Amino acid sequence: MKVAVVGVTGAVGREITRILEERSFPVDTFVPLASARSAGRTVRFANDEHEVRELSLEALAGADVATIPFKVIQQLVKHPLTDKGLEGFLSDWKKSGRS
Repeated sequence: MKVAVVGVTGAVGREITRILEERSFPVDTFVPLASARSAGRTVRFANDEHEVRELSLEALAGADVATIPFKVIQQLVKHPLTDKGLEGFLSDWKKSGRS
């Protein structure tokens, strides 16, 4: 199973990695992901060193499981373009006369 751990260098990511190992989760491919600041560092998982990659859609491609800290999810949702898109949708909805 291909498992991506987003925020792997942070407290949540380190804990998730520890739990995956402790519980012998069936991981064939481990994909450690973090911010650009952490890209290039290495983390240890299943007795191997793994290079941390910058989080991107491409890096997540093909993952069977991805763990993502709630803070990261909030940052993805709370984005200026998301706000702009929602404003446009709500404006159009009001103009449609539907409720």
